[in-house]
Amino acid sequence: MWISILSVIVHNLFIIVPYVKSNDHWCNLPVPDSCRCRLRHHQYTLDCTNSNMTSIPTITSSTTWYEINFENNKINLLIKCQFIKLYVKRLNLKSNYLIRIQESTFKDIIGLNDLILSSNNLTKIQSEIFVHTPDLSTLDLSNNPFEYLDIDSLLEQLKSSLEILYLRNISSINKSIISNKFIYGSNLKYLDLSFNDLKSLNIDMFNSMINLETLILNENKLKDLNGLIFQKLTNLINVKLDHNELIELPIIQSNSIKILSLEENLIQSLTLFALVNMTNLTSLDLDKNQLSTIYTHTFCNTSLKLDLISMDSNQFQTLSYCSLNMTTSENLLYSLRKNERLICSCDLYKAYRQPKHWTIDFDDCLLPPLMNKIQLENLSNSICQNNITCEIDCMKTHTQILDELKQLEEEEKKRRLVNKQHGQRLNNINMANIMFNSKLFSFYLIIIIIRSIKLNLFV
Repeated sequence: MWISILSVIVHNLFIIVPYVKSNDHWCNLPVPDSCRCRLRHHQYTLDCTNSNMTSIPTITSSTTWYEINFENNKINLLIKCQFIKLYVKRLNLKSNYLIRIQESTFKDIIGLNDLILSSNNLTKIQSEIFVHTPDLSTLDLSNNPFEYLDIDSLLEQLKSSLEILYLRNISSINKSIISNKFIYGSNLKYLDLSFNDLKSLNIDMFNSMINLETLILNENKLKDLNGLIFQKLTNLINVKLDHNELIELPIIQSNSIKILSLEENLIQSLTLFALVNMTNLTSLDLDKNQLSTIYTHTFCNTSLKLDLISMDSNQFQTLSYCSLNMTTSENLLYSLRKNERLICSCDLYKAYRQPKHWTIDFDDCLLPPLMNKIQLENLSNSICQNNITCEIDCMKTHTQILDELKQLEEEEKKRRLVNKQHGQRLNNINMANIMFNSKLFSFYLIIIIIRSIKLNLFV
């Protein structure tokens, strides 16, 4: 009898409390319908994804959840009293239909660190919503059609806790939603402003963010960049400016940046001493630009820690060994793969074969005169007719070189002016000849006419 009663109790227990196995661990906590409880690395996760929910279900368990995930549902409203005495570190509401969040919605959530509200239909959000989230360190508001969002008020409200902020694609409706200068954000370490149609950045836009370590500005419409914009961000390590419209790399003033990515811009050439003021740079990504030229002093006085300059998929036809050899980095790799127009040359052969403090990596090159592709390992020294000697002085200052270039430009202008004046003189002479010939032709024509008249009279 006792055995039958016990079997009924166990049977009912399995009906009321769902058991889900995850990573060979069982979770036997009571959870709402359509949700699944997972135990990973001694942390409980409530998975309510893809369940067609239209509202937040009641969660009665008093356990501490590492994450509650409502991603890909149809929830359109968050109201107060939905989360009563809920202990959760990460709340994910990505890809729902949210249009409104009431002011005290998160009041009864305890220990909330990460809040994901991306890919919803939010047009407005008040900073007061976060009054009761003192521990919030990560906030994602990306991919919402905001008409109003006071980012500075939000940063002020969360100034003591917020470290990571995602604001990707939030300006599709209101283009001015991202201010020209952030007043707050001193605690912020990670900021993503990708996909916001930003066309320019004020020189002091990020000055308040003194602890910022990573800045993501991908997929905007930036055409130029002031090299002083990062000067006061002494903790900045990683900057990504991929998929913009930059036409040149400015001389960036930063002693902290280690990783700089400028992939898929419109950069055609690198300025002189482009990296001289980035003393801790380790990686530079220039893939998929329009690079065709590296000037002789471009890589002078680079960071000793620099180990990668990637220039894959550009427009190089020729490369100067001396330009590459100017680097002071100790173990630098130049990556030049997929440069389809690169011509085999003595400079390229020497860059690949000769032992030095840097290396070059590329697929193949075009061998004159037939321009057949040849693998780099098949290059022979027969391509070198003369020895290459580098006599470039990296000790010259940037100002000295600019002065020299300015002098050369002035000489070129003078030469063009002389040619233009000479051309004008030639034009004047030609015009005089034409006028003389025209008058001479008119004179002969008059004589012919007079003779014709005389003959007619005689007849």
